[in-house]
Amino acid sequence: MSRGRGRRSRTAIRGREGLLPHTIDLGHPLPYESEFGDQFILLEATIRPVLLPVRRAALRQVLPLGEVAGAYCWALDELEARAEKVRAAFTRREPRDYYDLQLLANAGKDLSSPEFVSVTDRKLAELGAQPLANQPARFGISDTERATFDRSARIQLATVVRVGEPQFDLDATIAYFDGLWGKRRSDDGP
Repeated sequence: MSRGRGRRSRTAIRGREGLLPHTIDLGHPLPYESEFGDQFILLEATIRPVLLPVRRAALRQVLPLGEVAGAYCWALDELEARAEKVRAAFTRREPRDYYDLQLLANAGKDLSSPEFVSVTDRKLAELGAQPLANQPARFGISDTERATFDRSARIQLATVVRVGEPQFDLDATIAYFDGLWGKRRSDDGP
């Protein structure tokens, strides 16, 4: 669920297929009731190339089974979705990206096979970023960015982390992925 304060549009980058990516925050909240009071979902759309065949995903977590038993949507291939999450972690500074990566690692998902790295490299290239092997240690997070991360993570993850779950540990997540991908921190940079 994404919450926002209004309309926004991210800068587009010219790609082989034209201007990519383009994100439009439609600015239209979709309200719903929950056990936690009135909530809303802010619809956001991103136009990017799809590299792998999409899959049909059941909406069983969103809709009561009895009402619309066969409801589904089209979703990215799971490998491509994981690759996009890695790209996000290297190209923006949202606590949710690192939290999601840790959940994927905890679930034993593939985040290092040659096929995964190949798709991740293609996803990074869409934004003009270097391949995974050339990305810096610590996801490129500077010491200054790291110093402000915990406060913003507490705020942004408050609606995501379930009661009883341990607090998210960015340093442990960074150490895990640096080890997984063979990243070494240099003395003069991230």
